This record gives sequence, C-alpha cells and structure tokens, in this order.
Amino acid sequence: MPRYFFHTHDADDEVGIELPDAHKAWEQAVMACSDMLSEADGELIPNSTLTMNVTDEAGEPIAQMRFSARAFVKL
Repeated sequence: MPRYFFHTHDADDEVGIELPDAHKAWEQAVMACSDMLSEADGELIPNSTLTMNVTDEAGEPIAQMRFSARAFVKL
C-alpha cells in the first residue's frame, strides 16, 4: 500500500500514513486540516496562513490545502 506524507506549515511528516490511493490521502488531508482549524480555538493569528502539503513516497506533490486568515481591521 502506498505511503503518503502530510507536511504542515510548521512540521514535516517523516513517518507518513499508508493509504490505498491518492483520493484517500486527499480525504485524510481534509480531515486533518479540519482538526487543525477546530483546535485553533479562536487563537488563529490574523493575516496568517495554514498550509498542508501532501506528498507520496517519492516526494511528488499530491495535494495542497491552504487556509488564510485575513483581518481587514486592526484586531
């Protein structure tokens, strides 16, 4: 089974997860990003970006998730 790696804006995934295919890796990334955002608990820094890059075992890009927080007034 192929192994996929989920690198975030602040950490490289050196272990990865075995998943059947790239579609399942996409689903895993969506769930992981959802968890990251829910764990922010109101502490997301204005004008910041959270990024997750998904790669395969060869280091080839599979997907990228990017969430930007932008404040239009001073917070």
